[in-house]
Amino acid sequence: MDTNIGIALVVIVMIAALAGTILVGFSRKNQEENPDYANRPVRNWTKLSAYYLVTIIVLAILFLLLMNI
Repeated sequence: MDTNIGIALVVIVMIAALAGTILVGFSRKNQEENPDYANRPVRNWTKLSAYYLVTIIVLAILFLLLMNI
């Protein structure tokens, strides 16, 4: 696979993730306050950090694989 194609695919996935995040953030259900969410900030940040860590690891592995091909 050409490196440029791999980079383009990563950028497309990142743009799709950004669009999805924005759509969720502005959704009607998300506009309503959830008291349960506000009472668990450490758990929420831990889960969010785990998602980002997994994403960064996967992207780093994909980048290394693409650079070696």
